[in-house]
Amino acid sequence: EEIIIRVYFEMADLADKNMNAQAALSYIKMAIEIAKKINNIPLLAHSYYKYALIFDDLDNIDYATKFYLRCVQTSNNPSENKYISAAYANLADISLDSNNYAAAKMYYELAIEADKQLNNIDGLYYSYMKLSEVYETEDINKQYEMLINALNIAKKFDEMDNVVTTYIAIGDYFAMKEDYKQAIKSYIMAKSLSPNSNEDIYGNNIDDKLAEIKGLIGNTSFNTFVDEIKKKR
Repeated sequence: EEIIIRVYFEMADLADKNMNAQAALSYIKMAIEIAKKINNIPLLAHSYYKYALIFDDLDNIDYATKFYLRCVQTSNNPSENKYISAAYANLADISLDSNNYAAAKMYYELAIEADKQLNNIDGLYYSYMKLSEVYETEDINKQYEMLINALNIAKKFDEMDNVVTTYIAIGDYFAMKEDYKQAIKSYIMAKSLSPNSNEDIYGNNIDDKLAEIKGLIGNTSFNTFVDEIKKKR
């Protein structure tokens, strides 16, 4: 019967790729019924997650929320429920989209807790970066803390695209605070680490940000900051 569930998963994926969401939902619904019958918790949690994801793609937020919650309620043990962190993160995204910041913070934090147990690096990075967005308007100290957490994760696992992206976000944070020296430092660090394959994308973006700061503080102050930063490096 477990094999049948996995076949239904494959059939649902194929139907979804062919833009036949209703067929995909039907296959997952049958998978849910079998998983319930045999009391297979990992497959039941997976089924609820896939069911929620299809509704999410259809912008049926009520049903997506309902089945993401079913997923996490099936088991709160990440070793048994491999989709718990993704479900929490998606619940957080839904909450953030509806401006429910308290719920968004709660769900991102639950996702982080699960991702630490699963050693899910991508999940940790994603939730830390999203939390930094949540805190931007209410607690800039927490915003910075989340950015540093994200940066440390990216550095630890040598995810250079994420390192560069985070340095740019940290530069934006300091620019918002009008701490232009630290902003310039972060942007320069991002540019120096930018992967060659993405140099045009990152480079142009960073150059625009640096040019904007130069326009705000003038050439003399800008060049003084750049010289000080280069000397310290």
